[in-house]
Amino acid sequence: MVRTQLKKWNALGLVPMAYRAKWLLAISSALLVLRPVYVRAHEVGNVEPLLWVGYSAPFGNSGATTYTDVWAEGNLGFIGSLESGVAILDVSGPGNPIPLGTFVPAIPQQFYDVKAYGDHGYFSSLNGGGTFVVDVQSPAAASTVAQIDSSMGGHDNVRNSVIRDDYLYQINDNSASIHVFDISTPSLPTYVRTVNTADSVGIYDATVIGDRMYASGLGGTAGEGAVYVYDISNQSIGPPVLLSQIPTGANSSSAWPTSNADYLAVTHRENGGALGIWDISNLSQPFLTTSADASDLGLTSLSSSEVVVYDDIVYTAWWQAGIQVIDLDNDIINNGVQLIGQLDTSTASPFAGFVGNQSVFPFLGHDKVLLGDTKLGFLIVSAEYVVPQTPNFGDFNGDGEYDGLDFLIWQRGFNLFFGALGSEGNADADGDVDNDDLLAWQSNYNTTPAFLAKSSAHIPEPASIMLVAATCLHYAILHRFR
Repeated sequence: MVRTQLKKWNALGLVPMAYRAKWLLAISSALLVLRPVYVRAHEVGNVEPLLWVGYSAPFGNSGATTYTDVWAEGNLGFIGSLESGVAILDVSGPGNPIPLGTFVPAIPQQFYDVKAYGDHGYFSSLNGGGTFVVDVQSPAAASTVAQIDSSMGGHDNVRNSVIRDDYLYQINDNSASIHVFDISTPSLPTYVRTVNTADSVGIYDATVIGDRMYASGLGGTAGEGAVYVYDISNQSIGPPVLLSQIPTGANSSSAWPTSNADYLAVTHRENGGALGIWDISNLSQPFLTTSADASDLGLTSLSSSEVVVYDDIVYTAWWQAGIQVIDLDNDIINNGVQLIGQLDTSTASPFAGFVGNQSVFPFLGHDKVLLGDTKLGFLIVSAEYVVPQTPNFGDFNGDGEYDGLDFLIWQRGFNLFFGALGSEGNADADGDVDNDDLLAWQSNYNTTPAFLAKSSAHIPEPASIMLVAATCLHYAILHRFR
C-alpha cells in the first residue's frame, strides 16, 4: 500500500514535496515494517525517492537546538550541535537509532564537526575549544582525555577535521593552514606539522583518500576558489607535496574523488552553490566535465553542502533540498549530472540560509545512510533500491562461491520483475530474476558434482531448466547436511 502511494506521487511529480519532513514522520513507522519488493529498476533520468529507515532528535526538534555533523564508528552514531553538545546513539539495529549518552564539556562548545576513530570521538568546536578527544567506550559517561588547540600548535576555532591512519587534520575556514597531529595515542596527541595552502580566504574542508589529500579552498589564489591536491604518502617523515591546484570555483567547500581518482565531485558554499564534476585523471590538466545548481536539478535550496562519494555514487547534502543521490556510472560528458534519488528532509525556505540537510554519512551501506538535518536531527535513509547494481554472476549471497545456497536464493526470487537486488537472485543486474540469472549461476558453478559436470559444457534449453533446478536443489540439501 505504501509503495503504491509512492508510485502515485511519483507519477504526479509530487515526490519531492510529498517527502518533506511532515510526511516522513507520518509514514516512518509503516516503512520500518514494510519492505518493498517491486520497485522500478534504475534508468537514466529516473529519480526515485529514498526510503525512510529511522529517526532520532536527541535534543528535540523544536528549533532550540541546531544539529550539525553526523558520523559513525562501529555500532555508534554521533551527531553534533551548536547548543547541546554531541549525542551518541546506537545505530546497530534496523530501525530508529537509540540515544545512549551525551558529551557536554564543562564550558559549552559549538560542535560543528564530529568524527570518531576507534574508541574515541574527535569533536571540534567553532568557538574556541579546538578539538576534544573523547573516550566513548561508555557512551553514558563519555569523557575528555585530551584537547587539541592553539596551546599544542592547532586551531582554536575548528570548522572541520579529517582522520586517516592515526593522523588528524585540523581545519579553520578563516585560515589557509591545515594542522596535522599524530593521534596514535589518543590521550597524548602530538603536533606533526602545518600545511600552508596559501588560500586567499581559508580552507573549509578536506578529504583524505589513500595517499592523497583534497583540500577545499574558499578563495583560491585570487577569489576563484580551488581544491588543493597533495601527495601525503610520506607524511610521517616530511611535508606533503602539492600535486595540483584545481580552480574549482569560488567558495569551494567540499570535495571527494571517485574510487579510481579520475573524477572529483565539488560543492560550493554560496547562494546558488552548485555541484561540479571535474576530470582529474591528468592532474596537470584538470577540467570541468559537468555541473548543476539547484535550478538545474529542479531543487529549491540556497546551496549545496557536503559531498561524499561511496561506490562511485555521489551523495550530496543539499540543505533545504535534503539529500541528492547522483550516478557517475553513465556517460558524464553527454548525460551531465544524473540525479537518481532524493529525499527532502526540510520544510525551511531557501531564504532561511544554511539550514536543512548539512551532512551525509553513507559508509554503513547504501541501505543505511546517515543524515544530519539542522532542525530534525539524526536521520537514517536507504538508497538500496536507487543505486545501480553490478552483476554478481550467480554469487547471490556474496560468499565467493557458486553453490546450491545461491540456487535457493534464485528460486525464492524467481519471477521478481522490477528492482530485484543481487541478494534476491538477480545475477545480471537487469532488475529482474529470470532464467538468464539461473544460467549465469550455472555457468560459474565450480562445485558441480561429477554427474552434472558433463552438462555444464552447454547451456540448457528452457525446457530443461526445471530438471537442472530440481537436481541442484537436491545437491543443495545434501551440501547443507554435510
